[in-house]
Amino acid sequence: MLAVIVVPRAELGAQAARKKDTNRGVAVAELAKAKQAAARAAVAAAKEKEISKIDFLSIASVTSDPGYAGYIGVKPGTRVQFTGFAVTTGQPDRFRLARFLISCCAADAVPAFVEVSAKGQAIPPDNAWLKVTGKLVKKEGKFVVVQETMEPTETPANPYLTSWGL
Repeated sequence: MLAVIVVPRAELGAQAARKKDTNRGVAVAELAKAKQAAARAAVAAAKEKEISKIDFLSIASVTSDPGYAGYIGVKPGTRVQFTGFAVTTGQPDRFRLARFLISCCAADAVPAFVEVSAKGQAIPPDNAWLKVTGKLVKKEGKFVVVQETMEPTETPANPYLTSWGL
């Protein structure tokens, strides 16, 4: 107990600062710059992984109307995620992801397609429901999703797209 009373408190204050002053303030400034650069890099990396809110019907529409792409903010490099069923095309490296658009009833259903580059993976069989995540690239004048991940998924409760957004 006596040692605790006799030994002075270990506080850093003005006297310690004067004794330790070696003009290392520059190192602190460099550390601050490095931390800011790391924070900017983290924000850029997060943005790179961010998935666009562009919906299936919009990207399918861009394929048939390239002028619409600029209007809704679609550009090469945009990261997207879509769910649909596979439709083989006969190409060894591509398939289509499809959903049916219904305006009134099943009788007026028309397919909407999103082209997907399998990027070396096996082409899924027709009708396999998938969730595909990837980046958009422009090939042959239309947007194609170059898949990063392709996961089997259950058929959605409502597998159809509607013009009224349900």
